Amino acid sequence: MRRGFLLPTLCLMLATAAYAQHWNPVGNADARCTVADPVHARVYFGLTGGIRIYDIPGNSWTNHDDPDLGLYFLDIAWRPDDAQRLLSAQYTAYFDAYIGVSEDLGATWDLRYCASQETILDIEHDPTNLERCFAIVIGWGIVRSLDGGDSWDLIYSPQEWMYSLDIDGVGTVYAGTEIGILRSDDGGDSWSDATGDLPVVEPVGHLATDPSQPGHLYAGLGWSFVDPCSEALGLFESFDGGAHWTKILEGRIDNLDLHPEAPWILVADRCHPEEESSLLLSRDGGATWQDIRGDLPEYASVESLALSAYDDRLYISGYEGTFTMDLTPTQVENEPLARLLGSCPNPFNPKTTIRFALAEAGVVELAVYTLGGRRLATLLEAAPLPAGEHAVTWNGQDDGGRSLASGVYLCRLRTNDASRSSLKVTLLR
Repeated sequence: MRRGFLLPTLCLMLATAAYAQHWNPVGNADARCTVADPVHARVYFGLTGGIRIYDIPGNSWTNHDDPDLGLYFLDIAWRPDDAQRLLSAQYTAYFDAYIGVSEDLGATWDLRYCASQETILDIEHDPTNLERCFAIVIGWGIVRSLDGGDSWDLIYSPQEWMYSLDIDGVGTVYAGTEIGILRSDDGGDSWSDATGDLPVVEPVGHLATDPSQPGHLYAGLGWSFVDPCSEALGLFESFDGGAHWTKILEGRIDNLDLHPEAPWILVADRCHPEEESSLLLSRDGGATWQDIRGDLPEYASVESLALSAYDDRLYISGYEGTFTMDLTPTQVENEPLARLLGSCPNPFNPKTTIRFALAEAGVVELAVYTLGGRRLATLLEAAPLPAGEHAVTWNGQDDGGRSLASGVYLCRLRTNDASRSSLKVTLLR
């Protein structure tokens, strides 16, 4: 639902600054899908009967929807080199699924593919070859187009149902099924298993790839009909193309998106059996999360969401309409004293330099932990430091001088005013 045809990369401060949690209504779109287009400065909303398009600079809407048509738009794909051409995944009340092509920005549609008694979900352009497109047909498998969406062929038909699809910046295709994850490195000609050690007990309903780092992706387990009580549900992260996975969030994941220009920013709509349904934001790649429902009206549901790189806003849609929240940094009274700025190189071997900034002088602790929370190495302890930027080098060893194995580790910065900041680093031996 999101592609990485990107504008210049955002400032790293976006990953650690505080966000306002104020929501503004922007329309009454009851959307089945919400897709951000940073190139043409738009957000597309798939509805019952057509689409609505929000023009961000003009703060205006274009409506191409007629509920009497009985078509449900479940996904929309845009092209960066053609401001008028769109692809869509649709289905009817009789559960006949279609792929549509529009040459006039959604005003009219030509139906190019039909899957009788099925549902088509994700539809994507390959960012390395815009003529190559993929879509998921839940009960059939994966279909592909080699001519920009004008014709389609079923290229992979597993026995299990399929639910999600994403393509990273080098053209690797990932597909989520009810029993795991599939991967293609050759444009869909062949497929291999990328489930690895992911504990799949429910469908992989959501996938999000990092366009800037091949092999880095997120998988959300669960679907709207799944009981959220299973401990195996959650959001998982892989840095090696699906061979190994780490859980970074508990609960059933109902929606997921990753900021295409600042991939450390994640939004997840999570259902947890011991908590109210929550809309969560991470500014550090899933190391920490905050609830961002803020002043969102209690009646507002989240049926779909999208992070927009054009205006750095989060858009959500539900039965009650569309709301948006600003993601740009804001100065607030409780802005943290300390913030981690990043590490270089990352991944690293054998050492990396970790940079951080202090808004004012303070006493600092910097340590390295496993993702499970076990402390491995103390880099700074009760260190009084002046305001400004600082750097510390870590050699990939624990406090006992033992070299650690390849893996993902968590750097945590704490100060005497209880400010905290976290950062993931990857060690590759």
